[in-house]
Amino acid sequence: MFVGYDRFAYDFPKVDVTVGLAGFVNVSDPGRQRLALEGRLKRELVKDFYVTLRGYESYDSRPPAEGAARNDWGVNFALGWSF
Repeated sequence: MFVGYDRFAYDFPKVDVTVGLAGFVNVSDPGRQRLALEGRLKRELVKDFYVTLRGYESYDSRPPAEGAARNDWGVNFALGWSF
């Protein structure tokens, strides 16, 4: 299963928003589910200069290693220039 959302605006300020959610069921291990969520926001601050914020979250209901965390997440911030 995958669900996604995209939004773009190409006039000033340019904006790009992307969100995706995926779900997986493990066929060989009944009862194990995994989810993955990812999102990105990119916005133009001044002509061709951008700020980007990304994030992700992963969930595994039954991790393969005993005592391992069920969730993994992260956030990324970036500044960039396009030419």
